[in-house]
Amino acid sequence: MAGSKNQLWKKEKNMGAKQKLNSMNALGSLALAAIIGGLTGSWAVFVLAAVVLIALAVESGEIRL
Repeated sequence: MAGSKNQLWKKEKNMGAKQKLNSMNALGSLALAAIIGGLTGSWAVFVLAAVVLIALAVESGEIRL
């Protein structure tokens, strides 16, 4: 009985190729934004760089919505 109760709460989510590629592109954009923000020492530059890089990735089709 305990095994079936645990299965009720356990939901497996399989990520497809599109989600994996999108998450890797977003992670790369955030990593680059973190480097840029770290070099400048500014959170505002980090946020601006992250927004611009992710927007460019969406516009170019690297991140598919």
